[in-house]
Amino acid sequence: MRARLRMLGRWALGLLALCALAVAAAGLLEAGARWRFQEIARSNPYVLREQRLTPEFSEAFSDDLWREKWYAYVPGKAITTVVEGERYEVAINSRGFRSREVELPKPPGKFRIVCIGGSTTVEGSTNEDTYPARLERALNEHFGTDAFEVVNAGVSGMRAADELRKLPEYLALEPDLLLEYNGVNDLCWGVLAELEHRAPQWRWWFWRSVFLRFHIDRPFQPSTREMARLTRNTVLPSLRALYRQAHENGVDVAFVTFLRPSPEKLTSEEHDFFDQNLRRRWGRWSASFDSYARMVDAYDWELAAMAAELGAGFLRIDVGYPGTTAEFQDICHLTRAGIEEKTNRIARELIDYLGERHGKTLAERL
Repeated sequence: MRARLRMLGRWALGLLALCALAVAAAGLLEAGARWRFQEIARSNPYVLREQRLTPEFSEAFSDDLWREKWYAYVPGKAITTVVEGERYEVAINSRGFRSREVELPKPPGKFRIVCIGGSTTVEGSTNEDTYPARLERALNEHFGTDAFEVVNAGVSGMRAADELRKLPEYLALEPDLLLEYNGVNDLCWGVLAELEHRAPQWRWWFWRSVFLRFHIDRPFQPSTREMARLTRNTVLPSLRALYRQAHENGVDVAFVTFLRPSPEKLTSEEHDFFDQNLRRRWGRWSASFDSYARMVDAYDWELAAMAAELGAGFLRIDVGYPGTTAEFQDICHLTRAGIEEKTNRIARELIDYLGERHGKTLAERL
């Protein structure tokens, strides 16, 4: 009996020792992961680049430009600065948009496209570097005309519900076509926030560990189906209403797939940057960059299904997009090369779409 008790005691001590070693190892792994996360913020070259190329002067951070934060700019305001020898300028027209003045009534013979969305529509070092300004030049060059006018009506921070609320301002510009490119604000501030709110407690215990978030992420993240369902229920109703109300006013609407970096094309250093950017700059500590990429794909799929159901325009520009740090300066905003590539892809898709949907109108005006 004593021999058996001694054996059980040795087993118990051994088990306690193993538990202690496991706890110590887990503590070391967690400490190492937290150190690594801090090191990414201090020394990752892409983090440092993003900090340099996102000057705090920009319209998103300048209180001088806002009439209503994340919804309306002050008409006629402008800010200018120089960063590393490059000039940055944001100039707001009399109607509150980052675009040149819009002539009303619309002159005869003009085909007016109004681009709506958030900062990913607004972005560009100057007004002429934004994708709407580039798109206007591309369309006029392709058709050999000056009949196309493309207005940048994007406002940083806008979500689908905000676009619907702002629809009367868009329609007042007398557009022939609304071109909608957005997604990240609804996904990060809406879908992810709601997923966090609904998350069971065990997910929150997992999300508290930096090591687990770095290395064992997928099993603890919401499924793609769950992301798609929430996108369908919270984002798309506003886009549906926007399409229907615009259509009732004789204005066409085309939706554009939202771009994201491509995890499979990135180096580990680039992947670390996007993961850190999502969690720290965007405040989404529960998500990983890989789960964000799946969520953008789910959004694009749901957008395609909605457009097909409504008979709305749909421009798919994401297939084959490079999606590296050469094109993205963070998880959604583009470098100059990225904006140029995005513009070229939209222009190619839009030229075909205009021929199919607006051929007769264009024949009269070009």
